[in-house]
Amino acid sequence: MNKLALEKENNNINIFFLNENNLQTRLIEKELAKTPNCLIKKQTDNDLDSPYSSGGTCIVLMNYHSTKGSLYTDLTSTGTFDFKLVVYDVPLGYPYSKSAQWCNLSGIMYEDAPIDHLTRCINTVAKGDLWLPRPLIASMLEHLKTLPPSPMKDIDNLTRREQQILDRLVCGQSNIQIANELFVAESTVKTHIYKLYKKINVSCRKEAIRLFRQCETTTIS
Repeated sequence: MNKLALEKENNNINIFFLNENNLQTRLIEKELAKTPNCLIKKQTDNDLDSPYSSGGTCIVLMNYHSTKGSLYTDLTSTGTFDFKLVVYDVPLGYPYSKSAQWCNLSGIMYEDAPIDHLTRCINTVAKGDLWLPRPLIASMLEHLKTLPPSPMKDIDNLTRREQQILDRLVCGQSNIQIANELFVAESTVKTHIYKLYKKINVSCRKEAIRLFRQCETTTIS
């Protein structure tokens, strides 16, 4: 790959679109098509595929109702990719404290937002900035303050199987790799991951790995 092609690839805005296929999503796709270097990959079922392996920014776009379903659960427990989450159609008055717990949240579009704001939101997030109301950012910071002061205690409370899975998450293994190595079903791995997330008070793989590294540092020191 020549230098020009590599630069173009790294400038891509990769949209991983997790929603039902309906009129609204088609309108959103049409709006996103106005953004240069925007590549869209749709996901409309519960069998979560891998997102983009190419360079550039990976943005997961989903509506508010999808954050309550299995697509969101699978997103936060499957794979090792980095992503920025943008949630649209968020109800007006939805508690900031609940929004703050969405994993890797970088942008919010409320249900009354004009459609053209979506491209502005995507471009802002792709540049590394946030498209969030100030009260929500304050709530996110407050949420960080409430995390357990002793993460080592939470990790020590994991079962032997949960600890085995956490160790493999930290090593970068996917759910299917963990399942094959431990001779269990992938659905069993997902269940263990969900439970260990609850025990150590994290919402995604990245947070779990960061907490593990923090505990390692504390033990060494």
